[in-house]
Amino acid sequence: LEQTFCKCYCTDNQINWTTVDTNDISKIPNFTLNPKDRCYHCKKWIFEHIISTGNKLYGFKTVMEGSNIDDLGDYRPGLLALKELQIVSPFIACGLTKKDIRELSRELNLPTSDKPSSPCLATRIPYGVEITSDKLKIIENSEELLHHLGITNCRVRCDSNTARIEISLSDFDIVLANREKITDYLHQHGFTYVSLDLDG
Repeated sequence: LEQTFCKCYCTDNQINWTTVDTNDISKIPNFTLNPKDRCYHCKKWIFEHIISTGNKLYGFKTVMEGSNIDDLGDYRPGLLALKELQIVSPFIACGLTKKDIRELSRELNLPTSDKPSSPCLATRIPYGVEITSDKLKIIENSEELLHHLGITNCRVRCDSNTARIEISLSDFDIVLANREKITDYLHQHGFTYVSLDLDG
């Protein structure tokens, strides 16, 4: 979905774009082992490929990314990789928060102004638990099911044989009204238990 959105946006705005294939998680050092600094290894591997591709195809010397001030308050080992590779983070340099960026996006009539955040699917799996392509696909499809039901902001966390659904409190009625459809789907994909996080 992210790639489709970017492709459409770039095409509509006549922006030259190139896809860098980073889908083979088995090639990312330490990624599948899922250590606590997994994000560092993943970010470094991905941005090394972006730097290489940008330089080779276009002669780019600088690569930018979209972290903001709010990201500095979270545990984000990937930020160290960005620093090591000298990746530029304009929003951080300008002191912009996520709220600031959304407000500026609305002023510029950008279609991303209200786009829900979409953290890496690997964050749905606890540290130390092996990450596989199959697990990520099940999580992606499960969240896509919730999207189709009208829930824009959701997480399906995989904890052993339990699927824990996290959604906004305002969407609880949607989940409860579609309880059987959701539980049937998750049971069919290997989860013994399905829970709804009451904290929202």
